Amino acid sequence: MKTTLLILLSIFTLNLFAQTETELVDQANKSNKAKDWNELAAYYSDQRNAESQLIAADKAYNKAVEEGNKIEQGRALIYQSECELAKYKKYTDRYISLLQQAETLLKKQSPSIDLALCYHKISQIHNTKGEHNEALVYLFKAIEVCPSEETKQLGSIYCDLGYSYLYKGVPDSTKIYTLKAIDIATVNCDTMALTVGYSTLGIVSKREYDYAKALEYYLKCAKLYESQKEWSRLVVNWCNIAVLYTEWGKNEQAIEFGHKALNLCKHYDLPHETLSRASLILGAPLVAEKRYREAVNTYLQALSGLEVSYMKRSCLFGLATAYYDLGIRDSSRYYLQALEEEFSVSKAKLTDSYYSFKGYMALKENKFNEAVNYYEESLNIQKNKKSGVLIGKDISIYTNLVKAYLGLHNYKKALEYQQTAFDLQDTINQRKHKELLSEYYAEFKTAEKELEITRLEMKQQETRFRSVMIFITLAAVVILLIIALLYTRLQRLKKEREATLLAQRIEQKDNEFAQLQQQTEKRLTRKYIEGLETERERLAKELHDDVCNSIWALEMKVESLKDTMGETATNEIKTLSSIRNRVRSISHELMPPVFQYATIDEMLDDFIDHLQLPALTKASYSSTKDYDWNRVSPEVGFELYRVAQEAISNTLKYADATEIRVKLSVDDKTIVMAIEDNGKGFDIDNHKAGIGLHTIKQRINSINGKVEIYSQSQKGTKIITKTSIEL
Repeated sequence: MKTTLLILLSIFTLNLFAQTETELVDQANKSNKAKDWNELAAYYSDQRNAESQLIAADKAYNKAVEEGNKIEQGRALIYQSECELAKYKKYTDRYISLLQQAETLLKKQSPSIDLALCYHKISQIHNTKGEHNEALVYLFKAIEVCPSEETKQLGSIYCDLGYSYLYKGVPDSTKIYTLKAIDIATVNCDTMALTVGYSTLGIVSKREYDYAKALEYYLKCAKLYESQKEWSRLVVNWCNIAVLYTEWGKNEQAIEFGHKALNLCKHYDLPHETLSRASLILGAPLVAEKRYREAVNTYLQALSGLEVSYMKRSCLFGLATAYYDLGIRDSSRYYLQALEEEFSVSKAKLTDSYYSFKGYMALKENKFNEAVNYYEESLNIQKNKKSGVLIGKDISIYTNLVKAYLGLHNYKKALEYQQTAFDLQDTINQRKHKELLSEYYAEFKTAEKELEITRLEMKQQETRFRSVMIFITLAAVVILLIIALLYTRLQRLKKEREATLLAQRIEQKDNEFAQLQQQTEKRLTRKYIEGLETERERLAKELHDDVCNSIWALEMKVESLKDTMGETATNEIKTLSSIRNRVRSISHELMPPVFQYATIDEMLDDFIDHLQLPALTKASYSSTKDYDWNRVSPEVGFELYRVAQEAISNTLKYADATEIRVKLSVDDKTIVMAIEDNGKGFDIDNHKAGIGLHTIKQRINSINGKVEIYSQSQKGTKIITKTSIEL
């Protein structure tokens, strides 16, 4: 219990300081170094996210090759191998090749945890193949290159050492290395290594018939799996406990744990293979309790999801025995034949249980010779096993051999096997007696400890009471302080909230005032422009209707004096005609343009075309082709036209330009007008804007546009306006 709490507390503490996925991804992208990509791959390895791990590992390997970093290359290859194993669920040729490449790269460097990890993974390949001696070589290499005993991987390495010795048949070495693994795993909070260690010790204890100790180890495993929510592994663990209880002869408890495993599979919707394994394990104690019909249903439920050959064989054997005991012999023979075919396909050797069942069938049919042969073969197989120890189920073999030999009238052999059965029963009884004594002794020790604890509790009760009172007093003081702080904090928050609301209201009023000011300025600007246009129109009419007519009248009068004045009259008439045309032109320019029948493009083109320019001065106009200029509203067109007039007028008055260019273009929903000359220009920073430039800005602002003016002394001037096509 203490170990479990220590691990959970340590995991929680470590999680507080662990880097998040986002931080690792950002760091890898920012640095783009092999080391950081490998750290990200390691994170995904812990999270069992093979797809993301492979992407990070591939990037790490490519960057490591570019950097010439062999250590990071080796690390990346290890992470790639993990993805290969996760994908195919077996040791493929590519998986082995990746680890071999990693070993070659890493062993040239200083000893490191990465090389230890590589050796460890190679040892697991050998252990899976049953090559335990080769596995031990790599495991000891892994221990040798580990930097220190604080290395988390070390617990798993020692676990696999215990596993190798377990299947080599060396239980003492198994215990030594597994206990070492548990010590290291406890310090390093390595839950996985702890569960493997406890499971291995459970197997060793079960093989030594110390069922109580085995159960203790399996229950420790269960607590760790529950804390980690490893439901599939918890099912396997409960199946191991069910098997343990079955061998122990406690079939009711075995059935209980078998049902717990099944219910857990259904509750968490675990894979069908896991459900089938739990059903398979439940079948044996049901048969032992003679609940044959339940056993048949359970075995049939298991059979469809079993892919591993030895599990399928166990299921077929269970069905054959259950149907036989139900008296349904045809079904029993069918599944027995299927079992024999599975042995043949898998090239596995027939088991002692198979021969025992065949002997049982032969004995039932009074085929005594066959029964003897089958039972003798079963005993030979058991004696040839590595343990060489006969267990309780063999009593039934010996008693059945006694029956078979009695049927053959071979009383001597029958007596020998009867004596062997008695001796074996005595051995089992002695073992049970020792178990009972151990249980009584454990209960005695427990009672003794409880008594001692009670005495200590009575002595400590007064001290504990005082401590509780002091704690309560301190807690009350702390609570009062917290209440005071909370009250102060609430008051401050209330004032801050009021200040924030006041600031928001002030800001809202400021915005409303600014908006009102802007609207007022725009309205005044519009009134000013409208007044300006009205005055222009009045002046235009006066020039046209009064001045032009007066000049025309004067021209007629001079015409009448032509005979008297001679050639002088002709020159004066030409001068008056020129003045009259100029006044008419000015009058037309002052008149507001009418956009009802013409677009801004056409108006500007006509305006530029009829400009009266000084000698050596040229003006040109261009615009965006194939654009429907009717889309430009009359208000926008009017102001642009006036701006062009004002700008060109300023150029002609002050710039001494020889070239004037006007360009009208459309960019998205914005109409851009550029007026450029090659005149004298001016210094924008030191130039005081005149009425003309001021009027241009007012006009453009009135239609929510922008004006940009570029000019330098002796380098000309460029005016650009940008306005929405529609107001």
